[in-house]
Amino acid sequence: YDYYQPEAYIPSTDTYIEKDSSINDEIERLSVLYSYPQFALKTLVKDFSLERAEKIIKATNEKTCLSFYNANGKEYLKNINVEFEETPFENVFLAKNFIRNSDYDKGLYTYQALGSVAICDVVEGGETLLDCCSAPGGKSIRLSHKFDKVYSWDIHEHRVSLIEEYKNRMNRLNIETAVKDSKEYDERYKDFFSAVLCDAPCSGIGVVRDNPDIMLNRNEQDVLSLNKEQLSILKTVSKYVKVGGYLYYSTCSIFNSENIEIIKAFMSDIKGFEICE
Repeated sequence: YDYYQPEAYIPSTDTYIEKDSSINDEIERLSVLYSYPQFALKTLVKDFSLERAEKIIKATNEKTCLSFYNANGKEYLKNINVEFEETPFENVFLAKNFIRNSDYDKGLYTYQALGSVAICDVVEGGETLLDCCSAPGGKSIRLSHKFDKVYSWDIHEHRVSLIEEYKNRMNRLNIETAVKDSKEYDERYKDFFSAVLCDAPCSGIGVVRDNPDIMLNRNEQDVLSLNKEQLSILKTVSKYVKVGGYLYYSTCSIFNSENIEIIKAFMSDIKGFEICE
């Protein structure tokens, strides 16, 4: 800021004085009220309606999601007097005011977003799984209990190191990591995997309560660029699925443009797949 010209940073109040009932004015009001980017709010209104969009941006996330692997989570949380609620998923709980302890380092439990757990829940087990954009590795860890072997790729070396640390802490030695760009086709893996999970790079607009910097650092052009990358990755890794295997697509976004629209574009261009319920 140029502190010698403070008048340059005094916003006009005209917009807020002359308020009417139009959608645009309501979007502007909610954007200011909840410190939520207008482009994202407009997209939510288009995808879901104004009423539901407001419920989405008001949502809070006060509880920690814990996945237990080497302990009975319910008994564990009771024994340390932590308030919790059960989820639809086995040994996964939402805990209030939970403080990490040494059992985390022993691999008794780990942190994983409930949405991430839900994705893993719908994945069918099998022999081999590719988790193609896998860092920091939560899905690979969970799915390593469903598959004989999991291949975990990420484009960044430092993020692959995070997966390595994660798998060692949880003692999941059936996970093999690699630094790979999933947009670049590798002939060695053609028709190789029982299942491929493409949890694609995205705007992250569905997890802004955990990552509030997203609201400052994302814009409409970012989403358009991500759409191209999402479709490119999905098309490439689809070639790695065996006949009769499964291809899974997910994001941390709730924009239709990053989810169902990508799937529709994929289905119109790539033959040999059908959508499963």
